[in-house]
Amino acid sequence: MNQKQLKVEVNKLSKTAVRVFRRDGYLKTFLVILPIFQDKKKGSGVVNIPDEMIEHRKELLQKLGENIRQDPKVKDIEAIMMMSEIFIGSKIQKGEKAILPSKDPHKKEGVIVAGMTQKGKQVVNIFEIKKWWKFKFLKKIDFKKGQIEQPLLKEFWKGYQEPVSIA
Repeated sequence: MNQKQLKVEVNKLSKTAVRVFRRDGYLKTFLVILPIFQDKKKGSGVVNIPDEMIEHRKELLQKLGENIRQDPKVKDIEAIMMMSEIFIGSKIQKGEKAILPSKDPHKKEGVIVAGMTQKGKQVVNIFEIKKWWKFKFLKKIDFKKGQIEQPLLKEFWKGYQEPVSIA
């Protein structure tokens, strides 16, 4: 999958994330896997990452990648995508060097939809959660290319590409 195709897929998932957020007022964390099967058909799989597993998400994604690599029906993975609520550092829109949201007293709530190919090509959409009276809505944020890292998606690829031992 090339960058342009990944962008189309991430934008489609972004529309879904916005609809779900508008409907429910929150967004659960989901991973979307785009496999190519041995019969050359393409598909998609969706995995919910439960809130109680958030602390172990790196290990969970590595193990998921490893399990999919071992599935005899799967020939390859075109891309993976993720949508989740996040905290956004306040400097992201200003183009300044980002600091971790956990260390930023001015952080904001947001939603991220990101995709990554096996070759490391990435597309990221970030939306700030705006509140007005009783309502919440999402506003897309512009940021510099390369300013946002996707370590969780990298963890999936790590597990998919090499054996992982988790104690």
